[in-house]
Amino acid sequence: MTGRERVWAALRGGPLDRPPKGEILLTPGLVKEFSCPDLQSVLAYLNADLRVLPINQLNPTPALWKSWSKTGYFVFGLFQGPITFLAGELGWHKLSHLLLKKTGEAREVMHKYIMRSLKPVMAALEEGCKGIIIADDLAGDRGPLISPVFLKENYFPLIAFLLKELGCRHVPCIFHSDGNILELISHLREAGFWGIHGLQPSVGIGAGSFRRQDLANWVYWGNFEFEEQGGLKSVTDVKTEVGHLLTNWAGFPGYIFGSSGGLYEGLSPEAIKAAYDAVNSWGDKNRITHEAPCDGRYEPMLL
Repeated sequence: MTGRERVWAALRGGPLDRPPKGEILLTPGLVKEFSCPDLQSVLAYLNADLRVLPINQLNPTPALWKSWSKTGYFVFGLFQGPITFLAGELGWHKLSHLLLKKTGEAREVMHKYIMRSLKPVMAALEEGCKGIIIADDLAGDRGPLISPVFLKENYFPLIAFLLKELGCRHVPCIFHSDGNILELISHLREAGFWGIHGLQPSVGIGAGSFRRQDLANWVYWGNFEFEEQGGLKSVTDVKTEVGHLLTNWAGFPGYIFGSSGGLYEGLSPEAIKAAYDAVNSWGDKNRITHEAPCDGRYEPMLL
């Protein structure tokens, strides 16, 4: 299977030779730490299945999308959600005041941001992007950072509108958040997302955190951390933990292996390579053979 075929199979709940693997972020600084000339060489070295490109509202760079769409990778486009955007523009103190004291104004500002985002996101899809990631850090270690009531009444309706405009019945849309996002999973599903990225094990999230019926028909991507308290995990520990992780997620075809927050300088290239190789080794012993669900959400495979 190509990487693109493998990710499509996971998104649809179809048969797989092994779990797909890839990162939401791989920084230029880390690329330099590998003995490879460029990012594409690093992806090939790791035998990754997907590539994530940022969606720039000012410069959609269609040539870049077209170039990556011709590779065997599944290409996701990532852009900031409205909360993360506003936090960057206003700072958390002013944003909190806006959300608490001026709810109508906050909703209007978020709506305008979403409308501005539509054009570059649609352009990316037209030029070869296969799926969309919306990154909005809504949670901390103990749960949501923003009132779930506010999110339910003001945030998720806007996100549901955005996903509908993007054609989320056929375009895979994934939500990323750090922290303990469990309280908001049902709202994310109702909004139209195909799955979630992050799943920090350090805040207690794992395969056992979700109902079995939810695991069977949604995509879960991430759930591994190369860090541990006091430093980085050893290569030996990484190999062992990846094996345990994949065993815990076995039987659920929508799992995609990756780190919870991306790969960045300071991490060990040797440990990263060991983790990715461990996914291959696990796949050699455990073939995933589930049938794809027929709920009308999935489009014919376009390779």
